[in-house]
Amino acid sequence: MSVSPFDVWAIVRQLPDMQNAVVSRFRRRSDAEACLRLYRRHMPHWNYLLIYAPKDQDLGVLMDAIPQDWAMYTEEGNAEVAKMMQGIRKALHHQPLPQVRELLRRKLEAVSNTYPEIYDTDVRQTIAFRLTGWACQVHELPTSIR
Repeated sequence: MSVSPFDVWAIVRQLPDMQNAVVSRFRRRSDAEACLRLYRRHMPHWNYLLIYAPKDQDLGVLMDAIPQDWAMYTEEGNAEVAKMMQGIRKALHHQPLPQVRELLRRKLEAVSNTYPEIYDTDVRQTIAFRLTGWACQVHELPTSIR
């Protein structure tokens, strides 16, 4: 696939082993969003993100630096969940998993006051997928468990 330096919007597929693969690149965000909706409709069991990713930048750095798409209905909701999950990811390194689960439950409840769609199936699956991957990474579990 020939990629122009102007193709700065990327759809990234999150793989189960905490790897990421760029599946499509676009010049315009609207085109990328339309394609992302298609991917999510036809392959709902796979996790995709839309990111601003100029070709010359390292994808790993971009994935850590930008807010994630958490399948919320609005960008504000995505930003709120991303902020919540940053705290959860940090807690995984310092607290036992039962305490992290309780912290997640409390934070979900707090966010749901403003954004009730956090209990939507897509959002819950996205949170569970990423949380499981992070927990496996922190506890160095084998790939077969992930």
